[in-house]
Amino acid sequence: MKKIINMLIIYTILIYLCCLGVSFAYRPIPELVEGMSTKYRFMRSIYYFLILLPSIFLSGFAVSCAANWQHHTGNSKKRFSMAMLLRYRNVVMISIGLVFILMMNAEVLKPLVKDKKEWMEKSPSELKYSLETANFYLIQAEQGQDPYQNAQLAVQYANRAFSIAPLNSDAILTLKKSKDKLELEKTRTFASAKRRSDDASDEQSSDLDRSYTIKELVQKSKDCAAQEMWFESHYWAALAVEACKQEGITVEEAVVLSNEAWERLKDPRGEDTREENEYFRDKKIAYDCYMTKQYLEAYYRFKNLSKPERKHVDDPEVKYFLALSENALKNSYFFIDETENMAKRENTHDIYFAHENPDGTKDVIYIRGALDVKETGGDVRYLDGLTVISYSKAGSFLRQMFVPIAKVVSQPISSLPEDSLKELGINKKWKNVPFVMLKAVDREDESKISEPVYTYTETGLPEALAKAANIKSFEVKTAANIVPFFNTGNTFILPMSYNDFSNVNDAASGPDKMNILALKKFINSAAGYGFSTEVFLKNLVCRAVYPLLLLVLFVFAACMGWNYRIEVDAEHFKFRWLFLIPVYGLLMFFIIELCQYLFNTVNYVIVSACGGAGLLVAAVLYIIIFALMSIIFMSRKE
Repeated sequence: MKKIINMLIIYTILIYLCCLGVSFAYRPIPELVEGMSTKYRFMRSIYYFLILLPSIFLSGFAVSCAANWQHHTGNSKKRFSMAMLLRYRNVVMISIGLVFILMMNAEVLKPLVKDKKEWMEKSPSELKYSLETANFYLIQAEQGQDPYQNAQLAVQYANRAFSIAPLNSDAILTLKKSKDKLELEKTRTFASAKRRSDDASDEQSSDLDRSYTIKELVQKSKDCAAQEMWFESHYWAALAVEACKQEGITVEEAVVLSNEAWERLKDPRGEDTREENEYFRDKKIAYDCYMTKQYLEAYYRFKNLSKPERKHVDDPEVKYFLALSENALKNSYFFIDETENMAKRENTHDIYFAHENPDGTKDVIYIRGALDVKETGGDVRYLDGLTVISYSKAGSFLRQMFVPIAKVVSQPISSLPEDSLKELGINKKWKNVPFVMLKAVDREDESKISEPVYTYTETGLPEALAKAANIKSFEVKTAANIVPFFNTGNTFILPMSYNDFSNVNDAASGPDKMNILALKKFINSAAGYGFSTEVFLKNLVCRAVYPLLLLVLFVFAACMGWNYRIEVDAEHFKFRWLFLIPVYGLLMFFIIELCQYLFNTVNYVIVSACGGAGLLVAAVLYIIIFALMSIIFMSRKE
């Protein structure tokens, strides 16, 4: 057994050296980043080697068995002798170890090396893009356009360029300039932050505000009233009153404080000039918008009040409510600049799937491109070109929605009310669902907005609504605020688990892109998303029973090694045998390819005939074949 392993290791090393020699001798290589050519040739040799690894192991195993079994075969005069049983045990033990290596190669090593090789081939274009993007953000920062954020982005892309090409002078220079700019903006930002009041600098959300006790809320209202900060005084008092109602108690002091602050806001005293009165009026309108949950309008109004040219640019109340408005705004909207240069950064393209709604209608969803990012609090996916087409139970067209950009966040179902779960058909076993934001706004200009466009057929609208909108044409386009989609305005929830939403990315590119565990879980829901269950099941069957096929082939190789073992009178090494090793390896390569073809064909027939039971049927079939091949080996005799 030890001798077989040693010979197999030596044989494998020799074949890899051949792959290495071929890779370095084969001069043509694609355009690469400076200093990467040697690494690329080395990676290419590994990729060649991993492709050939099954045939290397099988041919090497057969040759090793043939050489090892040239002695002491006199104890195998009869079929099923004890000596052959011992040899079979050794064959199976070695084969299991080699099968494990080949499975790791197929599922992990080869895909990783292939991705690395392809990344190196794309590295020049990636380097060019990273440098161009880093310089773009650096210029934006130097021009004063959100300098701190743009400096951060410049450093991010400069680091990416440097990681691709550490020896590139442009990458080194861009990284240095970006880091210098970021350090400068950090100094300015922190200096500005120190000048703010504690309340203004603390950009806490209204949810955090509601975490205070009633007594603390009342005290905050009193403190603000003492400083004549009537907007904040009313805000804290209103929160205290709301908390009192929820807990079923009465705190007279909170009501008095709220009324007093509101009276001050209605009749501001001390605002002597016309300019002061106008500023106070604008500030009150913005505050009213916030308190009535018109967060988008409140955001733009407070943003306008905080502009540098305004006299009261350092007003802590304006800064505080601007932060609150922006935070509340992010629950329904996202900013257009979050998707800047998205087309170049997308990591998946042409995603399509379907799902059925509880009322029997079906939605077909197409996404032109997607970008996955990690944010504090969970996963986020930006969508480029989202199209949702709805069909009736009978298959007739109902409506279509298209939005240029959208944002999807992972929403815990624990945050959704029970009636919404039932209405949307959400399974309580799902931990998270995709929450889709459809409207994107500009940080400064309220006229810039990305929103959905809806297309309806005449029968797609209720008759009463069609009459009210005076719709007579066969097809119309209407704004999102006229006819809501999925009974929502700016957002909607996809009734599917977020894990499935992530898996459809790979599924749209084919089941080969999915890892086997994700593929196993996705099989049951594949049909629900418009994919062919048979295709995914066949892929799962092939990958799951592949180890059994390899075991069959290794026992077959052992049979070949026994039948063509080196005779005792030919035990001295002959130089011409060296020329037979690559020939035998090439022959084994074609045998494996033929077996793979038959393997895929048989599995396709099994899945077509047996459906969900195909995996069990295939496993039983290959176990039987393995048992028969084992019997054939153990029946060998001298």
